[in-house]
Formats: sequence, structure tokens, C-alpha cells
Amino acid sequence: MTNWLVYSPFSKNSFWGQLSDQLNRTNETVSESDPLFLSINEIVQDKGKKGFYLGHWSKVDAQFELAIHPTSKNLIAIKPNTSTADENPFQRIIDTTKIKEWLEEYDWVGFGYIILPESINRYTAMTRSTYYTRNSDSDFVLLETNKKILDEVTQATQTWFIATKAADDLIVMFCHPDVIVPGKIEYQIDNNGDTYYCYLHENFDYFDMVLKPSFNNSIIAGDTIYSKEEWIDVSWGTGSFLNENTAITINPPKPFEILTDLAYTSTDTGMRIKNQKGSLTLKYKVSAFLKPSMRANSIGLIEKHYIILG
Repeated sequence: MTNWLVYSPFSKNSFWGQLSDQLNRTNETVSESDPLFLSINEIVQDKGKKGFYLGHWSKVDAQFELAIHPTSKNLIAIKPNTSTADENPFQRIIDTTKIKEWLEEYDWVGFGYIILPESINRYTAMTRSTYYTRNSDSDFVLLETNKKILDEVTQATQTWFIATKAADDLIVMFCHPDVIVPGKIEYQIDNNGDTYYCYLHENFDYFDMVLKPSFNNSIIAGDTIYSKEEWIDVSWGTGSFLNENTAITINPPKPFEILTDLAYTSTDTGMRIKNQKGSLTLKYKVSAFLKPSMRANSIGLIEKHYIILG
């Protein structure tokens, strides 16, 4: 079973920035004399460049909602503000089975519409949307056909969400807040037996969300640890937001490197460290998606430093 953390920030400014503005251009927001496009072969898509005019829909009309279909239990994108998924006039199935398979090979999977210089409505765009990523050479790859897209001039993307594997049993789906929202999927179970949790916050801190350990028999003030015991027991991930505030249970990634000047031993779920004056540094290798971007080659690394008073 896999847990899905569906994250939608309160504002596009959390991560998406200019990407959202550029991809939602309409006749009312830009002059045809100064057209811009975003090349899908830009590793970081945050600056428009001269090119063709994008005849796109307005932001107000663009939004969809994620839901679990009551009968099929598929994750679907629907028209928002309707009563139930089975009565919705529009539905697009999100292939979570294939997403999980692709994430075994790639750092991330995006889902969106490859924009052409034609005006279409949002439902046609969602229907035509596809899954994509970047390979190890930073090529833009359409996953359903394994086709590389090399056109620099005539295409851009409207991304609905990007998914990445945060732990062996946890996938984070970063939703573009202007165009898709989690809806009512929290703690629902889909056709694969996977559970969903909605995370509606401005910022996404991967360490606090997934990795943060707990220091048992200790008092913690910020990154400073005090205990009266001879040894301090550390448990991986049990101090995280997911562990303390949700019904989701995951196996958090262990640090790949532990740096300390104190004696310690490893345990099945963490470590036991000598309670003396010293320091502790935990290093984690994580997905490239510490923050959502289209960057393919960056290696995510988190270091967390603690002071032990002894």
C-alpha cells in the first residue's frame, strides 16, 4: 500500500511563480505584438521568451478538483464545486498505477497539457493531457509513448501536478494551486488500496513533513537537546508532521550518513547516542523535488544539525 500526500499551497508564489502567469496568458493579459512562450526544453521554466502567442484560457476558468470515484475508486480530475464525483459532468482518470511504476525509474512524473498555438477549452486540455518527465540527459520525455520532445519554439506545458516518491511507501503530489485542488480525497482509499492525505499549507518542508526524528527521554528546544539520561534514544521520522498529525503511517528514509563526536549504536528504528556535550548531524539523500521545479539533474540533500548539551 502507498500513501499519497496531495499538497496544494495557498498561493502559487510558494513554488510556481512566473510559470503560472506565463502559462495562463489570454487576450486580456498580453498583447499579440509581444508574444511569449515557455519552452518545454528549458530545465527551469520561469522566464518567457519571444515566440508564438498562447491562446489559453483564463485563470478563473481553469481549475479542476481531485476526487475518488465512489464506484471505481479511481483518482479522477473533475469540474469543481459539484456535489458528487459520480454525478460530475466531466471526469479524467489519473493513472496512479502507472505513476507509481514510472517513479521507480524517474525522480518525478508531471501531468499536464502540451500547449499548441491553438485556443481550446480547459476540458479539452485536461482530456488531452499526458504524463511526462526528464531522463538522465534532461530530455523531456512523454512517458506513455517514451517519446522525446525536442521542439524549442512551438510548445509549452500546462502542468496540473507533479508527483515524486518521498519514501518507499509515500508519494507527494504537488498540485498547481491555480488550476487543480485536492478536493475531498483526504483519508479516502483508491482502487489500489492507497490512502490519500491533503496538505494545505503555504510551504512544504520535507524534513519537518517526513524525516524529522524524535528524541525520546529528552527535552528539545529548536535544535538543542537536553536529557538527564545516560543515553538518548532517537527514532527516525517519528517526530514528523505526518507521524504526529495524520493517520498516515510510513517507513521514513534513514539518514545515509551520521556525523557525531559522541558514541552511538544503531537500532532497528533509529539510534542510541551517548548523552554528553557534543553535536549530531544527520544527512539524507532525497528526490530532486525538495521544491517542485523542472530541474532534472540536481541531487536533493538535506543536512540537519543538533547540539547535545550533555
